[in-house]
Amino acid sequence: MAFFLDRNRDAGDDRWLLAKVRIFAIGAALALGGMFLGHDLLIWAALGVLGLGMVLRVVESRRTSPEQEGDGTEAGDPEEER
Repeated sequence: MAFFLDRNRDAGDDRWLLAKVRIFAIGAALALGGMFLGHDLLIWAALGVLGLGMVLRVVESRRTSPEQEGDGTEAGDPEEER
């Protein structure tokens, strides 16, 4: 499964950004703790938390359709004024 970055999207458009960053931090901490302590349960918990973050990404990308984003031109775009 490949995920493509959309460089035209603004980070302010993602209402789940803060939640995804927190989920990643928790998952990374669980994974590092599990590796350091040698507990498989912590590593599996980390994978579950990181999987939740991936689900949020997929849900957000499916919620935003190309019709909702507009045609890509902004009000101050010089090409539009020509």
